[in-house]
Amino acid sequence: MKKPILFTCLIFFVTLAKAQVFESEDFSTFNTGNIGTSISGTIPGQGGFFTSAVSFNGSTTTNNNNNNFQIVTDLQTGKKLQITGPNGTSARKSMWKEGLQTKWNNRTVGNDVVQLSFTFNTGFATTSENYFGMQLFDSNLNFTLGYSYNTMTRELLGVAYVNIGGSLVNSSFVLDTNGLILAQNTTYTLRCSYDFNTGEVLWNPDARPISIGLPNSYWVPNQQLVRLDFLGSSLQPGTSHGNVGSASVFFEDYELKAVDVSELLSNDEVVQSEITLYPNPSDDVLNLTIESFRPSNLKIYDLSGRTVKSLNLDSEKIIIDVSDLNSGIYMLMITNDLGSVSSKFIKN
Repeated sequence: MKKPILFTCLIFFVTLAKAQVFESEDFSTFNTGNIGTSISGTIPGQGGFFTSAVSFNGSTTTNNNNNNFQIVTDLQTGKKLQITGPNGTSARKSMWKEGLQTKWNNRTVGNDVVQLSFTFNTGFATTSENYFGMQLFDSNLNFTLGYSYNTMTRELLGVAYVNIGGSLVNSSFVLDTNGLILAQNTTYTLRCSYDFNTGEVLWNPDARPISIGLPNSYWVPNQQLVRLDFLGSSLQPGTSHGNVGSASVFFEDYELKAVDVSELLSNDEVVQSEITLYPNPSDDVLNLTIESFRPSNLKIYDLSGRTVKSLNLDSEKIIIDVSDLNSGIYMLMITNDLGSVSSKFIKN
């Protein structure tokens, strides 16, 4: 399946007084061991979580057990959830709570953006092609929003239910030009949001310094939210892979809430009015002008998310020496106490 490249957008971080938390957990009060006693998805276990482990037609998976969902203890980070994926093809492990649909339907008026944040550890390098993440489902079991992490390639994908050329489909999206590759055995915090009224989807993994969104022609509004799942599978949406072993990842915490405005807010028009870069592309010097935004710090990132230059600022008009940078595409982020603005430039 072809995976479109996403657009990079301006982000603002704001405090939302009307936020309603639907679900949250850090697993600190759970007992070590299995979450539940059933993988049928019908009997709740610790914390009210339901667990399910299923295989599909032609599956070679043989490890559907209660121990696919366990609380383990780490001396440094404390208790966390370990999910073990399928050891063969065409299987899925899921864990969730009931009641989200009622909470969403009874949300405070105006809180029409749902926002998910979770912290997970990628586990050790493996040849197992399992897919892990958290995904939010609508009433038709389309995945409205979430992430999917491939343990073999270590690539993180954004997932969403979108309109592509007039067809409504479940799809995955690369989060960087060459794919967003995560480090093994490393902890990341991933955030994403969905606007019920407009259909806007945003992803904000902390492996990248910027929010990532889709063009508005892809947006599908009015999706009725019913369930948030922890997932581990040997299926990428719509495809089956020749997985021959299981892998495990670890979830430290999560929060799902409704807000009136996304904390990952993007606006392409604001990007153009707030920040001006020239010449772009640049050979050696980049001139920067920022309107209505007093900067305090500037950082330049390459496409892998690595910081290649950092400066303290005290002016709205800045000249930056980029002669020492290699040729390529870079992201420039400027911050102050109120938020951040960002823009892309090319170094010849």
